[in-house]
Amino acid sequence: MVDLRIGAADQRLSVRKKVWLLVPGLVLAALVAGYRTMPSSDDSVRQMLVQQSVARYVATGGICPCPYSLNRAGLRCTRHSEYDRTGGATALCYPDDATDAMVQSWRAGHR
Repeated sequence: MVDLRIGAADQRLSVRKKVWLLVPGLVLAALVAGYRTMPSSDDSVRQMLVQQSVARYVATGGICPCPYSLNRAGLRCTRHSEYDRTGGATALCYPDDATDAMVQSWRAGHR
């Protein structure tokens, strides 16, 4: 079917131009959104290591990795956490749990 309205082809063309102008902007936005800055201090690296460690523990189906974690009932785990059990599979729960060697190893792998 042929569109006989005046300017219909021009409208379609302008829409195509708008889309092509929009694509590079979207690509740039996606790149910026995916960009992560390096943590600047050892304390921020330690905090990130704790977050990653707890996330890995929970991803494997573990419950109550840390005393401050919440159990299935929504209560704090406190003394029932893996962190407080002897021989339990522990996650890093506090920044002090991450050693200087862990921080240096993380920095070496993320340059």
